[in-house]
Amino acid sequence: MRVRGVRLASGEVIRALAVVMNADLLAATSRLIEPSAWPADFAAKLDALEPATSMFSVHLAVRGAWPAIPPIVHLSSAGGQVEIVCPSHVDPTACPPGFSTVELMRLVPQDEAREWFEAFAARTDGEVYKARKTAEADKLIALAEEVVPDLGARIVGRWEASPLTFTRYTRSTSGAVYGVRGASIAARSPVRGLVFAGSATHGAGFEAVTISGASAAEALLPGVLARGTACKARAEWGEGVREAAWRLPGGERWRTSWGG
Repeated sequence: MRVRGVRLASGEVIRALAVVMNADLLAATSRLIEPSAWPADFAAKLDALEPATSMFSVHLAVRGAWPAIPPIVHLSSAGGQVEIVCPSHVDPTACPPGFSTVELMRLVPQDEAREWFEAFAARTDGEVYKARKTAEADKLIALAEEVVPDLGARIVGRWEASPLTFTRYTRSTSGAVYGVRGASIAARSPVRGLVFAGSATHGAGFEAVTISGASAAEALLPGVLARGTACKARAEWGEGVREAAWRLPGGERWRTSWGG
């Protein structure tokens, strides 16, 4: 079996020689591809995976400049833990002059994340859900005031995100923000023409996800990362063979072959 493209929700089919899957691994491997397509050993590996930790975050617009502290502060005290981030301290264009952008974050274990889904999955527009988010955000703001004492009084805009929010905007399983827990997944899948990218292969974070994209490219076109060498980029994707050639920004010419 091999992948030959994608079918959109509208029913439109887009043919492709290969597909790079950067979606939530747990959802994508069970819903975007027929589970019976996976070899038994790979299916067992998928079954052993669990969603990673989720998060509760508060995004603030704050009047005034950031105090003389680092743009990222990890605070752990008797009241709990919070990560305090001020993007505008590093990039002043993130907000108008005289203001700051602040993000408060707390990792949420999956046991706690499931409680959010069990209680509110069907009623995220209800007052009880909104009150729960407000209370959680108030706790993080109070913690952050141990570092920025007047933070609460300077807030002019406030938006909260629960585990349900992360699922809504990223379609992640159980609101996971760090992908999956369990055995690592190789970029090249056992189904021909399908490559994985994202936190599933290299973990969470901008750097890791960027590396995963490079690994996906290498899985599709072995040798493509070795720019400046005499290697030949080649990938085997099936019975037939097709070829393409192009010039990279540095001037090198590349030719690759793949199955059709």
